[in-house]
Order: sequence, then C-alpha cells, then structure tokens
Amino acid sequence: MAYLRRAPKVIEDELLNRTRKVNQKFNFPTDKDLKVYLRLNPDGSVFLNKDKSIGMILLSDHDLLQKIYSGVPFSIKERI
Repeated sequence: MAYLRRAPKVIEDELLNRTRKVNQKFNFPTDKDLKVYLRLNPDGSVFLNKDKSIGMILLSDHDLLQKIYSGVPFSIKERI
C-alpha cells in the first residue's frame, strides 16, 4: 500500500518544470493537472527509495479523482 502526501509547492514547482521540459523535448503530451505527492511509510515518515532518494509520484487530478469518486477501493501502483 502506498501512503501519499502532497509535496510542498517549492518541490512540486521544480519537478513539474523539469517534467514539462522533458515532455517538450521528446514531444510527449503535457498533462496540465499533474501534482507531486511524497510517498510515506505507514508511520507518516517520508519513504526513501533503495538509492536513498525521496520517494515521489506524479499523479493527475483527473485520474485520482476518478478513482476516489468511483466508490471502488483502489491502490496506487508502484512505478519504481
């Protein structure tokens, strides 16, 4: 199970800026409603990846809201 918390604005702005640059460079579509979420351990502390980097995930508002409003239990698939 993945626990998530919205990343601070300064982190989110930096990561989304980098994501836009990569998307433009490779001609990928840009999702305007992406948000950055920190992955958390069950105790609420920030999850660290095997390489000791902070665990984060990009999710769009649209996809996340669709899952929430569906009323069906869901989980966030690990993308690492």
